[in-house]
Amino acid sequence: MQSALAAMRGGRAIAVPGAFNVAAVAGTRMVPRFLIRRIAGAVFRGRGASTKAE
Repeated sequence: MQSALAAMRGGRAIAVPGAFNVAAVAGTRMVPRFLIRRIAGAVFRGRGASTKAE
């Protein structure tokens, strides 16, 4: 919460707290989109979200 408020006071629209999160955001800008989709699918698979149309 503190980082969001500090970003707002600094005039920034987006705040990404934490070194891991900053690295993940930066990494998505350097990796092709098809690979990002594949990684995201693997991460979220099995969390109750259905990926097949019934």
